[in-house]
Amino acid sequence: MAAAEKLVYTEVEYLIFEEQSEEKHEYIDGYIVDMAGGTFNHSQVSANVIFSLINASRGKNCMVVSSDLKVKVEKTGSFFYPDSMVVCGIPELVKGRKDAITTPLVIIEVLSDSTANYDCGKKFAHYRQLESLQGYILISQDTIHVDAFHKAEEGSWVLTDTLSLEKDIYIPALDIYLPTKEVYDKVTVAPSIP
Repeated sequence: MAAAEKLVYTEVEYLIFEEQSEEKHEYIDGYIVDMAGGTFNHSQVSANVIFSLINASRGKNCMVVSSDLKVKVEKTGSFFYPDSMVVCGIPELVKGRKDAITTPLVIIEVLSDSTANYDCGKKFAHYRQLESLQGYILISQDTIHVDAFHKAEEGSWVLTDTLSLEKDIYIPALDIYLPTKEVYDKVTVAPSIP
């Protein structure tokens, strides 16, 4: 991901820039960062995840939202576009905005070669600053590999990985399982490396 320009922007400047742009950008540590382009696999996995999350969370007071909605990490002042999020209860919007929330319960990112390290590292460090966040799921688009993190009672993050279509993805914050076969439906992937 490349910076739009090598200048530091204020939050207001970023929001104005983003409203006028045809592409999406994230805002991290004062920098406007271009979003990576998507692939067929990325798009299909993202759509499958949203479909599966909606089905699995029926009857709960939760909503599944797509990558059109930004999340703001209040403690760091950064804005991100997760591939999907689950918000329970009444979503808290950024004051004066209709396109950014501050209270996701679960965030899902579909990994690409160019963003995998970033999504697992610096972005997750920002996301962990969200008091509402209880789950963070990273899904490979090229192999059957899902890393599902959930926040334990004492505040540490616990990882459960899924490397097979036969093992479903458990999301403790919602007490639901996502069928891994649904997540990878119509996606051509290589077998995962155990």
